[in-house]
Amino acid sequence: MASGRKILFVAPSYGATGWYRCNVPGGELARRGHLCHLDVGLEPSAILEHDVLVFSNPCNEAAEKAMQQAKLADRRVVVDFDDDPWHMTEAIPGAQPWDEQERSFVESCLSRADVVTTTNTFLAEFLTRFNERVLVLPNCLPAEWWNVKREPHAETVIGWLGGPTHGPDLELIAEPLNRVLSERPEVEFRLTVFEDNPFEPKRQVKIIPVTYDLADYSGLFAGIDIGLAPLVDNHFNKCKSDLKVLEYGGAGVPCIASKIVTYGRIVKQGENGFLAGGAGEWVEYLERLVDDEDLRRRMGAEARRMAESRFIERNIELWERAYGL
Repeated sequence: MASGRKILFVAPSYGATGWYRCNVPGGELARRGHLCHLDVGLEPSAILEHDVLVFSNPCNEAAEKAMQQAKLADRRVVVDFDDDPWHMTEAIPGAQPWDEQERSFVESCLSRADVVTTTNTFLAEFLTRFNERVLVLPNCLPAEWWNVKREPHAETVIGWLGGPTHGPDLELIAEPLNRVLSERPEVEFRLTVFEDNPFEPKRQVKIIPVTYDLADYSGLFAGIDIGLAPLVDNHFNKCKSDLKVLEYGGAGVPCIASKIVTYGRIVKQGENGFLAGGAGEWVEYLERLVDDEDLRRRMGAEARRMAESRFIERNIELWERAYGL
């Protein structure tokens, strides 16, 4: 391995994508002797100052021009793409479709890259229509942030953590979860973002304050006993990563996830979680985990072992090979 290579990550923001796709691998590469920098913009002079440029989800003319300059300067250009904007409107009600120019910039950037990296095999196969050199770099957790200390509590807590675009996914579990909550008044459901949500009774539903400090994010999982990861089965969601299940596992929390290819690769049925295919299965698995603390503990331990196998420290060689280090 060559040491001391200069790597610039160009991200659309300092949010979740910037964190998991840039900060996390960049931090571990830095510990291995490389010089890594993350920015949400790109000064032309920075191109010549770095050996490898990683563009995260590039979608505008500035990114396209920067990639052209980098290629002319014989720098290694990587495009990391972890989304499916081509099918977004069918999955997210009210989503603004990309216009022809935006799609053109994305496809141009993908085609110009020396290598394209992404989060799962389904999306990787789709992206090969733009560039045949596509590698899977799965989302990984940094071990230092996932030493979660469990919070003692009397009630059994079911939890969901996610963003505001997941309304259709939450509708999948509204009926089965409401049934479990109504039959078990000692159970509490905690979720982020959705003040106006379809869950009842309201006295058992609590909104978790969202933290935008990603270093503190893992602490949100400390008070959850059972994690939920519902996803509507469509092309857009099949392109998502298994990150939500991975995060629950990092905190030692067993998870019930939708029976979709996104989670089928990581959830071992009945061992580290459950895959639910319909309302009846959601009810069955919720009741089993709510009623059996020992089962939660055993499955949580297996989920933690699964997550440890995806710590960035154990997988950084994938990035080194992809970046030609």
